[in-house]
Amino acid sequence: MKQTAKRWTALAVAMAMMVVLAACGGDKPSTPANSGTPSPSSSQPAGDSGYPKEPVKVVCSWAAGGQADVVCRILTELLSQQLGVPVIVENVTGNGGQVAAIEYMQAEADGYTLLYTSDVVQFLAPRVAAAQYDPAQMIPLCTTASNGFGLIVNTDTGVTSLAELKSYADQTGVITVGVTGKTGAITYELLNALFQEMGVHAEFMVFDNGPAVAMEVVGKHIDCGIAIDPQCDPYVQDGSVNYIASFLEDGHAVEGGGTIPSVSSQGYQITCANPNMIVAKAGTDQAVLDTLVAALKNCQSDFEAKCAQLGYTPNMTFESDLTDYLAELDALYAAMAEGK
Repeated sequence: MKQTAKRWTALAVAMAMMVVLAACGGDKPSTPANSGTPSPSSSQPAGDSGYPKEPVKVVCSWAAGGQADVVCRILTELLSQQLGVPVIVENVTGNGGQVAAIEYMQAEADGYTLLYTSDVVQFLAPRVAAAQYDPAQMIPLCTTASNGFGLIVNTDTGVTSLAELKSYADQTGVITVGVTGKTGAITYELLNALFQEMGVHAEFMVFDNGPAVAMEVVGKHIDCGIAIDPQCDPYVQDGSVNYIASFLEDGHAVEGGGTIPSVSSQGYQITCANPNMIVAKAGTDQAVLDTLVAALKNCQSDFEAKCAQLGYTPNMTFESDLTDYLAELDALYAAMAEGK
């Protein structure tokens, strides 16, 4: 659990430029992003609160078919079985999850509308831009799975490493890059940090989701883009893209395609595996929160097994472990925003 958070340490150094982004994007929150947020317990089994009596909606912050959406639907299917009512997924996309967070602010604090989001939306984005949502209104119930990211390149470039990408960029003057959001979106922040450290001039283009980015690279419409594991593996296996670097500390293993070398092994100390999470609205009755957490804990074994089968990295964290984990992330992102 804490190992994932520590993987961000090098990223904090590489992303010192976020101070500039904060100055350009608007005021930072006057208090820490998660200040005073209560932590739900799981003292009551599902059903003791009389909740739920009707279907539950989960607002998924990313497009249907993407990695986060797939993981979200694995969890909601299991959660539905535990709660005994339908759990419906509604996809609301835009700017790395921030659009969904804005919409979620309109939800009632009754446990019937939950948000599937990420640590970045709650702790980083509000610190580097003027957020139109209040992260203190989000009560994390549990983390779910950690995302792996990397860099895929158009095969026509002939680029197979970061060193070759640097040479290619120096020759062309600018490279086109696909991401899923701009300031505050992890896909942008990672690649922006990397290219700034490399001294590469990049023109960023925003797409709705990771698969859309991959298709632009496969179609040779852009030079490179963010890779989201393991959804880019088939393109590596059939040679449609060159997957040249992984932001995971140990690289990314592709069945039949070897292990993609890490960014850090190629000389740039930037690593990342950020967790997604499911949250409830602040003000929700504690008995409802207890019911939800108990149901989620009952899902854990099956959820982790199904994620592993699909090549995703489950990372379910609850209660005191969750509180400690999120406190580490909160402090880390605060340091990033302050340029430390």
